[in-house]
Amino acid sequence: MSLDPRCGGCGTTGPALTAISLMPSGSGGGWSEHACRPCLLACRLIPVVHHPVSSWGEPHQWPDEVPDDLVERLADLAPGVVLQPIVTRLFRAARAKAQHGITAAVDELQAAVDAAPGPLCMYCETTGEPLITVAAGEATAGPGRGFQACRDCLVEQRLVPFLAHPSSSRGDLHYWPDIVPTDLVRRLADLDEDQLADVQPAVDRLWPAATLATARTTADLERDAARAIAADAVDVLHTAVRDVVPETDR
Repeated sequence: MSLDPRCGGCGTTGPALTAISLMPSGSGGGWSEHACRPCLLACRLIPVVHHPVSSWGEPHQWPDEVPDDLVERLADLAPGVVLQPIVTRLFRAARAKAQHGITAAVDELQAAVDAAPGPLCMYCETTGEPLITVAAGEATAGPGRGFQACRDCLVEQRLVPFLAHPSSSRGDLHYWPDIVPTDLVRRLADLDEDQLADVQPAVDRLWPAATLATARTTADLERDAARAIAADAVDVLHTAVRDVVPETDR
């Protein structure tokens, strides 16, 4: 699979792509190996982890008998939901034109979606509170799910919410540098989406500066300058949370 995945439909290289084939781009049915969520739905593509056993890895589309609303719900399943046995029965029935078997398989898909768990915290696996996306990349099932954490794990692991990631390396897991004190990490964890987007420019300044400040090969003068830039960025973060999240909060 490509080391630099892009959607075969629209060409986007954004982080929320789903593997839909193991075949190189331009081969087989002409699909790329990945699709973004809009193209996944528009083309009714099946994530590779759900492909029928008999032709796993080839590009596949949901049969017409699978309604559009179910296709959308199937695209949003959390990683780990196993559908391959049902899809295998569906494709076998479709090849045999066995309407009863097709209907039964579609009903099974509907039941699997209804019973599927919601997103889990990637650390404690809780589903009992709103989860915060902390990374994004090719999911094992469904596009754009990324990796999510509850607030407590977000703070304990010092994770940077995805919306505040530095623009130079958005998508991978990021951890607040040591220069960001724990009490500030705790307050940053309570910012909403708009507020996280507002602090992202400060994170852009913080990240390279904090990296330079701790690198062994950085010259003394350059290290001093990097520390000053990082400290200034931390001050900006303090200011951003001052009126939003009081210091007495949790």
